[in-house]
Amino acid sequence: MKRIDNRRNTLKIPVLIFLGWGYLQSQNNGDRPIAEMVGGNIKTGMAVAGSGRLWGVMPDASNWTSGSPASLAFSEKRMWTVGWVPGFSQNLREWFDVDGAVREKMDNLIDDYGTDKSRLSYPILSSSAGFESAPADLALSIPFTASGRRFGAGFAFEAPLSAAVTLTGTGIEAGIDTEQDIQGERKRLFMRTRSDLSAELDVRLNRFWLGFAAGLGRGTTIGAAAGRVSVSAESRVRAEVDGIVSISGVEYVYNDPDDARIDFNAGEQNAINQSFDAAYSGSGWGFRFGMAKSLSNSWRVHATADLPPVLRMAGFDSLVHNRIPYIRIQNGSTGGVDDMIDPAKIDLAGLTKTERAVKSNRYAPKLTMPRSFGAGLEWRSGRKRIAFGYTLYSGELSATADGNTAGLKMKHGVHVLADLGWFFLGGEIDLAKPISGEQDGGKSLIFPHGMMGFRAPLASSFNIEGRFGAAPIPIFALRGVYTF
Repeated sequence: MKRIDNRRNTLKIPVLIFLGWGYLQSQNNGDRPIAEMVGGNIKTGMAVAGSGRLWGVMPDASNWTSGSPASLAFSEKRMWTVGWVPGFSQNLREWFDVDGAVREKMDNLIDDYGTDKSRLSYPILSSSAGFESAPADLALSIPFTASGRRFGAGFAFEAPLSAAVTLTGTGIEAGIDTEQDIQGERKRLFMRTRSDLSAELDVRLNRFWLGFAAGLGRGTTIGAAAGRVSVSAESRVRAEVDGIVSISGVEYVYNDPDDARIDFNAGEQNAINQSFDAAYSGSGWGFRFGMAKSLSNSWRVHATADLPPVLRMAGFDSLVHNRIPYIRIQNGSTGGVDDMIDPAKIDLAGLTKTERAVKSNRYAPKLTMPRSFGAGLEWRSGRKRIAFGYTLYSGELSATADGNTAGLKMKHGVHVLADLGWFFLGGEIDLAKPISGEQDGGKSLIFPHGMMGFRAPLASSFNIEGRFGAAPIPIFALRGVYTF
């Protein structure tokens, strides 16, 4: 379980250092461009799993418990549901020109850092995206009668999101050939690096619900559900970098444990590898309250209030950075070569000597979900069902860290479902605004969700369902429904 922290741009790998150094020197000391770049092999992959369904609009045990708890008391039979997301993967070349995008970026790099004499090899990029095979949900509803009144109880476990992203890069090389005044002498400097990269990200969101409903008579029921929400995100990033630097024909090698110029016993080192690790997790309790009433044998109305938890996360990140002492790192620097090189720190007797810096931080980000109130109308006739619903949101879907907040101000939502017994189709539209747009009149954002599926009986008490949905990502799930 891994997480890439895009919020902090602190991981500096020597490949980028050398590219920036060569560029500044070419700008200030004549034509000394990047001599060669070899893209190597880069592979990326993304696997996502989740329940991928609409909240509270499908008649199964999971939705009765978590979406509309008051409906538990209308159930006539006990019900088990088990959901599963089958895994598959798709090469992104089928969707857009990945190679063309890479060539464009590399060409732009040479435009900025090289000349027509620079030698360029495009990276071989393999990129895929798909779903990992994983459970989506598990639920049970149990109706019963006591003192002439109808009751219902149930639980549901859901995995709305499970995402894993991986990146590997091998054979990525870069070289520069330049001249520089070092300690009063003009010297030719040649550098070359080769790096292997790896990054892994894992994000998981789980929910567990317990619900109860009671009949009040005359077709009216009330219900409540308590839910435990937990989220975790972890990352692991590694840059294994080897490098060679030569001055006036004398060659030095980084990461060489037998380098006689480096006094390892005294704590000196010549490593240029980098690493970054981070882990965050949090959990909290949320609650839902509902009321439903049968107007007739065919018509039913319901209302639900949702009070989601505020997730107060706890986590850390750790950066291990092996830096070259005489190269200064300044984000966004546009100065001359003197801003990048510190001649006083160049040690010709130990040019590959590096310094190890470890930075660790602890953070407490906060995830906030909007409260909501929903009302709906249902029509039933046999196995056919049509449902309409409206949701009014109050609050934000946001994340806060270090005093900075980003997210959405949720507004309204509507949904509709048509269930014909063997085929069902549903849709939902939510309106929101970016938090920053609340005061500057920003336009509302529309978030559509959709779902369609089929239901096939395998036995008198067991159905199999297939569901294709996009909430918020396209996903296909299979579900077994057993009534007893």
